Amino acid sequence: MGVIPSLEFVPSDYKIKYQDRDSDCNKTIHKNQSALIGKKVLKMNFIKGRTEIVKLDREDLTVGWLLEESKELYDSLYDAGKLGDQPRRKIVGIKTLECLPSMDYYLTFPNNSLNPIKETTSLTVHFTKLDDDESPEVNQRVNKQSFDYLKVIGSGGYSNVVLARKKDTGKLYAIKIIKKDSTFLKTNKRVYLAEVDIMKKLTDMPYIVGLHYTFQTENELYFAMDPCIGGTLFHFMTHFPKKDLNINIVKFYLAEILVALDYIHSQNIMYRDLKPENILIDIDGHLKVSDFGLSKQMRNRDETSTTFCGSPEYLPPEMILGYEHSRTVDFYTLGCLLYEMLVGFPPFHSRDPKKLEKRIVSGSICFPPELDEVAVDLIEWLLSRYPLDRPKDCSEIMDHAFFDGIDWDRIANKEAIPPWVPDLYTCHVPKAFLKMPIRQVFLKNTYNKELNRTSYNNRRHIQEKFRNSLYVYDQRSNREVKKLAQEMGQTVEEMLELEGFEYNRDFPNWDDQQEMEELLKNSEDKLSIRHKSARTKCSESYFISEKLVESDCDLGDDSEDGGVQPMGSYHKKKKTLSKHLSQANGEPSNLFLGVTDEDNKMDTLEEENEDLNQKLENSRMGQLRIKKNKLTKSFEVD
Repeated sequence: MGVIPSLEFVPSDYKIKYQDRDSDCNKTIHKNQSALIGKKVLKMNFIKGRTEIVKLDREDLTVGWLLEESKELYDSLYDAGKLGDQPRRKIVGIKTLECLPSMDYYLTFPNNSLNPIKETTSLTVHFTKLDDDESPEVNQRVNKQSFDYLKVIGSGGYSNVVLARKKDTGKLYAIKIIKKDSTFLKTNKRVYLAEVDIMKKLTDMPYIVGLHYTFQTENELYFAMDPCIGGTLFHFMTHFPKKDLNINIVKFYLAEILVALDYIHSQNIMYRDLKPENILIDIDGHLKVSDFGLSKQMRNRDETSTTFCGSPEYLPPEMILGYEHSRTVDFYTLGCLLYEMLVGFPPFHSRDPKKLEKRIVSGSICFPPELDEVAVDLIEWLLSRYPLDRPKDCSEIMDHAFFDGIDWDRIANKEAIPPWVPDLYTCHVPKAFLKMPIRQVFLKNTYNKELNRTSYNNRRHIQEKFRNSLYVYDQRSNREVKKLAQEMGQTVEEMLELEGFEYNRDFPNWDDQQEMEELLKNSEDKLSIRHKSARTKCSESYFISEKLVESDCDLGDDSEDGGVQPMGSYHKKKKTLSKHLSQANGEPSNLFLGVTDEDNKMDTLEEENEDLNQKLENSRMGQLRIKKNKLTKSFEVD
């Protein structure tokens, strides 16, 4: 049994009964937080300026007991006329006077012990506006006015996440608010509807964020979900002491993610967006998977998809190449996540999205020498370039030697002791979100991309515009290719054939190892289709022929020494190499490297410009030399 088994509360059951404090989870959550009860007292505030003392004379007292005691104390004070002229109200919950998110969420569970609450904490009660004869759990329609909106705890490109308290029950929720007038919603309305359906289907899984309510107004959509006050796994990785983030902690977290992923796949769902930012830490230290906006409901476990979606650094090779992908993409992203947890950054990263895609397709991974060999073996297995070389299901991964010593039954039942539990008096939400005024959330077009990026500024090796962006892309409906074909008065097929590329609507046979080797070797040409928008993208493209790579010639790739070379130098080296290769192979040089006549004209202009600049520089130096000679001669005469 976990430390938070249920949200249900029956007052008569909590006068004496309490949760078994010998359970492992209960011991863990109170570790380094509990204090000797003895004659401990808590301060309770019913009205402003008046503090009442609640004595705790036993160690077995729970939040449910404190709620009942507060009700009795309130009734006695009201009957004695000590609460002024205010009308009698109904108490449904307890909260902190300072509005501490973690502690407030802890106090919504009646089974929780009072041990972690410090004597210096000022508590108050949450009143409901319902009459005494009305039940707070009455099945009424939930709307925007059903909640008190407390603090902003997240902000993305098209939505904000707000910590809110339900007025009739006092329970806390994380409400995702999406603007209807945003461009993203207009073009991706079905994405949100599919996300709601998938989350409703997965709500009963303890390692997945639960969806409780959905409603809408004229301008916004609202998703009321579980508030995971421990922050994201990404926040944990960047703030946790690196010396303490050992492989055992990584094993525990990866095991819980694997159990959640297994359940997702059992419901015939592809997740497709596994990354540290989408893994949340709950109040008891366990993980929860969130954000199913890119997930897809499949008809069967073997169904495939062709949608290009995900986070750039976690994209699998088959998705970049525009081919069909199955649920094995989740195993690939799991390997990326494992690598990042152990090393500190993703296995493939670059500031240039084109270079990033090339590195992903190449499949070349650099492992630190001190990394555990068993972990390296698992990562290489998960990050296999060929989907059929990856695990077929989660059970195969669970049997890997990396997870030796893991009790999967305890993990599945949420009985294992987590390595870290969020401190109840610490806010694990980035301060940039908390500073955002709550009223700004409900203003038109207030979604803040920059705010979302600044919260992850600790990742030095990646530009934030790539790290926190999601984009959906269909390889077979490439807008740039269509636009270029329209300008040329050609169909897409004719345009690609004219440019020397083979257009094939059929997808590769992943069973044919030789065919896949050939496809991956020639992946540069296929990738360049996606980036082909005339001269600019062709000139900067690094997707060159395999023969150029084998020639060991420097084409200006970024490095510590030289950095990125000017655009003109690319063309010069391309033409020089193309000339030698075309003489050897009899291939047309311009077509071989994607260099057009427009490129050649531009190269000529650039060369002439460089010559003029050189002449101008020489003339300036010549004038200086003339002046120097004149001065020298004048000194000699004197």
